[in-house]
Amino acid sequence: MISLINYRFVFSLLISLAVSPLFATTWHVKTNGNDATGLGTVAKPWASLAQAVKQVKANQNDTIKLGEGTFNANLKDTSITLGENISLIGSGKSKTIYIGNINAPKCKNQVFADFMLDGRMNTEAKNKIFEGLKIDTANNIEIRDLRIEGFWSNGLVLGKWSPGVTNSVMHHCELVNNGVATSRGFGMRSGDLTNVTLHHLIFIEEEGKGGEIWNTGLRKFTNLKMHDCIFKAHADKTAGWNGQVIFDFEWFRVDALNVEVFNCQFDGTLSLVSPQSGERQNKKPYSVRLHHNVWKNTTRMAVEAAMTNLVIDSNYIHMGGTDYKPVGTEKARIGPYAIASFGAPSDYLQLHHNIIENILLEAIHGLKGKNISILNNTVIAAPPQNVPGFWKENTVSFIKGGAPDSSGGWLIQNNIFVNPDTSRKAFFLALGENLVGAKVSHNAIYQADSSNVNLSTNQYSIKPLYRFNPQFTESEEKESTWYHLKIGSPAIDKGIKIPGITDSSKGIAPDLGAVETLIATGISLHKNYIERPANLNSWVINNRLFDLKGRVKL
Repeated sequence: MISLINYRFVFSLLISLAVSPLFATTWHVKTNGNDATGLGTVAKPWASLAQAVKQVKANQNDTIKLGEGTFNANLKDTSITLGENISLIGSGKSKTIYIGNINAPKCKNQVFADFMLDGRMNTEAKNKIFEGLKIDTANNIEIRDLRIEGFWSNGLVLGKWSPGVTNSVMHHCELVNNGVATSRGFGMRSGDLTNVTLHHLIFIEEEGKGGEIWNTGLRKFTNLKMHDCIFKAHADKTAGWNGQVIFDFEWFRVDALNVEVFNCQFDGTLSLVSPQSGERQNKKPYSVRLHHNVWKNTTRMAVEAAMTNLVIDSNYIHMGGTDYKPVGTEKARIGPYAIASFGAPSDYLQLHHNIIENILLEAIHGLKGKNISILNNTVIAAPPQNVPGFWKENTVSFIKGGAPDSSGGWLIQNNIFVNPDTSRKAFFLALGENLVGAKVSHNAIYQADSSNVNLSTNQYSIKPLYRFNPQFTESEEKESTWYHLKIGSPAIDKGIKIPGITDSSKGIAPDLGAVETLIATGISLHKNYIERPANLNSWVINNRLFDLKGRVKL
């Protein structure tokens, strides 16, 4: 006897088969096809994507396959709308080129892969193509091996309307020189993102006016991961404060939870102006965590940290370049700030185990808020400059400005600050006000003063404060300075234990600075801040970014 449960199972299976396509079809478009007589088969392909989207029904799990060559070269169809559950796959991003815009308002279970979207026909106003690939809402999509280049406004719009994009991945894509004609255009612009992973992406903005990633207007990011990406921007071309800031990406008014950015390389600013509110204000584990990234020759600042519950750890930040010019002067200067919030709230900020070098003004500038932790960082000020007409600053500081919340809770411990340029004053703290309730201890300075104010009149102490040369060891390649401590360094075992921060310490006490060293072997426990994953070796761009060993070339 067949049970009632089995009857129900059979009935459900029949219903499922009735509403789901049994056999997905691949439809073909080739440059030698024919829209009038073609059938979309291998033998009789269509000639245009426009014809394919007219013929292929949505929600059948079908695929449109583009052959090799250039499609829509005459710009007959400047915009194409792709139906739901229809995948679009080319024959390789260097072999299949589509000139024009593709809209996909609703996406589910779809793949966009192996073609180039070309928007470079912008010589006349009538030919300008505003956006490349535009996806409004999506679930379970994959975007891979695309090149999106030269669009008037945005190269990619990923999730414009709520609920945005969920349960999706984008990888091995190149977004090049988009935002051609407007500073409000970007390589990628997104809405709400939930359970989304972005990896092995290259953003290059060397010709357009736009930035690289922009998100604004109360967007929600939940469980978003971005890793193994390269951002390359040109100082004179990208958006910013009168051309002074190169935005690699900007998240403005983004409500974030459990967002990670790691193993990426930047040469511009990550602007995070998104104070969290409500239930997410101090929800664990964090709003955004930036870790194991490299900033190379950043001319203004690495991170605008105006976000609550932000974690910045295990990064290598090299400030540099001589193309930044302050307003009203033609003199150039480098790397004014590494981390700055300019007085915006940064409650619950954790800044630890970072190496920051070549600082001209302040490593950390203008933090405000409560429960801010600045722990185990190694900061090296800029060396003497021999650049003609170089903008010369009189002082350099580890921390300057800032307005601690009345409830306090600041920790500034286990840091190292070194000033190689003895021709100017250097201060560990240049706050100009009280750090009420702060714990400032177990820090080391070299060729610098403790503070620019009279500590006896302030309500905090910075003892113990060590004054010695920390004795760093460089690697065998001068381009990749590691800053771990020599055996016998006075900074070894001079720190204070901090739960969750110095747990890897194996000595009597934690070492000062970003790198913990095993006494017996001299091996660094945190040296992965400068080493790059082996799979990044193939992402060399004209030998400018990575060497063959996968280490950052400074």
